[in-house]
Amino acid sequence: MVVGSAGVVLADDGQNSQGKPDGLLARVAQILNIDVQKLKDAFAQALTEMRTERQNTGLQNLVNNGKLTQDQADQLKAWLDSRPADVPRVGPRGLDALLENGKITQEQYDAYQTWLKAKPDVPLPQPNAAGPRGGRWHRFQGTENQGTQPEVNPTTY
Repeated sequence: MVVGSAGVVLADDGQNSQGKPDGLLARVAQILNIDVQKLKDAFAQALTEMRTERQNTGLQNLVNNGKLTQDQADQLKAWLDSRPADVPRVGPRGLDALLENGKITQEQYDAYQTWLKAKPDVPLPQPNAAGPRGGRWHRFQGTENQGTQPEVNPTTY
C-alpha cells in the first residue's frame, strides 16, 4: 500500500525521456489495463476530493469548537473554493519563484494575488507550540481534547 505518495505519483508522467511508457503510473495503468491519462485523472480527482474533505472537516471543527461562526466558515469556504485552479498550491514566496522561473505566467500570478487580497476578514485561531507538520498548522491553542481529531487551518489546503 502506498501512503503519502500522491505528489510523487502525480509527478510521474508515465513516460521516459523517449516518450515511451515508463514509471509507476505506466506500470499501474498496464496492470489495471487502463490508459495512463485516465489513471492520472483519477489520482487528481481523488486528491481534490480528499483536500475538500479535509477543508470542510477543518472548518466544521472550528465552528464546533466556537472558534468561528458558521457565517465565517461559509465565507472562508467560498473564498477557498474560488482559488484559481491553474495556479500550483504553493505559498506566496513559492509563487514568486514559479513566476521568476517561468513556471507560471504573469496572468496566473496576478489572478492568485487578486484572490489572496479577496480573503475574507475572518480571524483564524493562532497555532500553538505543536508547530507545523508537513507545512501545515494542525493544532490550535485552546484545543481541550488532545486525543480527538485536531483542528486544521483550512487556508493551507
